[in-house]
Amino acid sequence: MFKKPPPPPVDLNARIRGAVSRPTQPAPPAPPPPSRRKERAERDKVFRQATLVFGDGHRFSVVVKDVSETGARVEFFQHITLPPEVQFLEATLRLRKRARVVWQQDGVAGLAFLD
Repeated sequence: MFKKPPPPPVDLNARIRGAVSRPTQPAPPAPPPPSRRKERAERDKVFRQATLVFGDGHRFSVVVKDVSETGARVEFFQHITLPPEVQFLEATLRLRKRARVVWQQDGVAGLAFLD
């Protein structure tokens, strides 16, 4: 009385042949993204303490997350805005370089070495 009628039989072979025989067109390859910068230097992932010295002599402790011949990414735990140029000091890698702050966001900054 409350039963549903059974579904009509399905010709499974016909469905598979139909799906396989449909022509598929591959998506065109995406163009490469425009490059905004030159080739980047190879970066070494590190976890080392360093010091940034501001122009007025103020010293500020940071953690170096990666470093290359041309710059470094540092993290710090105070909400400050870094000045445009700092002195970067890291004792174990024997780095002492002038650096320009390229970007800064939420306690992380990218530095480009000037010398």
